[in-house]
Amino acid sequence: MIALSKNGTTVFPNHAVHREKEKELHQLRLRLKAVRVQCLLLEFFYPERYTSKSLFTPFREYYQQTSRLRDLTVALHRFRKICRKHRLPSNGFQNYLRHHYREEEKRLQRLPAHDIDTFEQQHRNEIPPEELTDIVTQQLQQLIEKVLTAHMDSEKSGNLHWQRKQLKKLIYLNQLLPEKRSVWDESITGKLETLDEKLGAWHDLQVLLQFIGRFAGQHSRGHTPVWLPRIARAVITEQVRILESLKELTK
Repeated sequence: MIALSKNGTTVFPNHAVHREKEKELHQLRLRLKAVRVQCLLLEFFYPERYTSKSLFTPFREYYQQTSRLRDLTVALHRFRKICRKHRLPSNGFQNYLRHHYREEEKRLQRLPAHDIDTFEQQHRNEIPPEELTDIVTQQLQQLIEKVLTAHMDSEKSGNLHWQRKQLKKLIYLNQLLPEKRSVWDESITGKLETLDEKLGAWHDLQVLLQFIGRFAGQHSRGHTPVWLPRIARAVITEQVRILESLKELTK
């Protein structure tokens, strides 16, 4: 049941419990991402035995559902911050996001959860540790070439979400290497992580815009809440600010 705060706005009944759920979701997604990387490495090392797609299949639907929950969680956080910063009313949109969060949470609970521990134990020693560094290095080099080639493709080079996904792979793979075998020095790593953070913030706002669009679509023409365009403009303003900061970072 939704509780009411002193100012009359709806809130989750137990903030502490909800924050704990967010942490658990984050940790779960980190583990699933690690599984996905392991699937890629196994395919690279044993191309005749494995494909990363088939290895990750038991986890895919569950992972996608956690992504939907993550998007809603981030949309709520971003929305609150923007409303505070621009002094905008939240009205029914915040409740709309919370309702969808609960619905997606129920869907996640109904999905079968494949055992990550079993997968990790099953494949733990398949790649010889002494060869792992070389494999990761080769994967990194291939990924770097893929990103460089993509800059010739206007569709991919202009797709910030695609760029961010490749960037996250680069950062994660580089973290698997011993410090002495890192493909780039520490200053580059810091710059890439900052770039990833900014692209992530831009993407989160893009997700929020999509939710705003769906919410607006529930209203007939001429009956869209008057405050909704103001919120959309505020979100776009924040996105522009991030893109401007990206220009400085990538000089």
